[in-house]
Amino acid sequence: MFASERRKQIIQLLNKNNAISVNEVAQELDVSKPTIRTDFDFIVETHQNIERTHGGLVLLSSDLRYTKYDDRRSINMLQKQAIADEAFKLIENKTTLLLDSSSTCYELAQRLVESDLQVTVITNGLNTGMLLKENPNLTVILIGGLLKPRSNTTQDEFDSGVFNYFNIDIYFFSASSVSFSSGFTDYNIYEIKSKREYITRSRKTVALIDSSKINDPSNSSFAKLEDVALMITDSNISDEDLKSFKSRIAIQTAQ
Repeated sequence: MFASERRKQIIQLLNKNNAISVNEVAQELDVSKPTIRTDFDFIVETHQNIERTHGGLVLLSSDLRYTKYDDRRSINMLQKQAIADEAFKLIENKTTLLLDSSSTCYELAQRLVESDLQVTVITNGLNTGMLLKENPNLTVILIGGLLKPRSNTTQDEFDSGVFNYFNIDIYFFSASSVSFSSGFTDYNIYEIKSKREYITRSRKTVALIDSSKINDPSNSSFAKLEDVALMITDSNISDEDLKSFKSRIAIQTAQ
C-alpha cells in the first residue's frame, strides 16, 4: 500500500472515531508502529484540524470536548456556580480534598479561596492550583505529569506516587457526560484511567454535573452510577431524569 493511500485511510478512521491511537491503526492496517507514527506526524503537518496527542491523533472540532479551557468556563456559568455552592457545603475543616481540572471544580476552588477553611487540596488542574495558592490557609498539591494541550490539565502518566502519602476524604469531579445506562463517561483515555483510580482511592466521591451533560454520550465509562456517593446537578434537570437517577444514585439539585 502506498503511503498516500494509507494516510487517506487513517484520516477516514479519524473522521469516524474522532480519536485514534498508533496501536489501533497499526493493527487495523497491518502496518508497523514506526510507520504509523511517521504517518501521524505527516498528517498533523498537513491538516490544521488534526492534533497529535500522546500515542495518537485527535480531530479538532467545535465540539465541547476540544474547546479551550477559558471558553469552557463560560459555558453554563450560573449552573456551575450554583453546583459549586452546594458542593462547598460538604467540606469540613482540616480534611483532604481531590479536585479534578474541570471548570466546575474551578468554581468550587473559588469558594475555598474565599473561605477560612484549613484544608489540603490535591488537583491536576493548573488553573485550579494557581487559584488555590492565593489562600495561605490551603495546602495545595499539584499532580505532576504530561501537560494536556488547551486544557491546563496534567496527566499523571509517570506514577508520581502522591496518593501514597494522603487519604482523600472527598473527590470532587465532573465528566463529559452521565447517562442512566453508561454512568459517568469521558473522551480522554488518560483522564478515564486517572478518574477510575481516584475514585477507588477516595473515601467519598461527589460528581458535579450540570444538566447539559445528562444523556449526552461520550466515548468511555469510568464509573457506574453506584460507584459515586452523590451527584450534584442544577435545577434544569428534567423530572423524568431526576426520578430515574434517584433510583441508583443520591442526587442533589442546586437552585
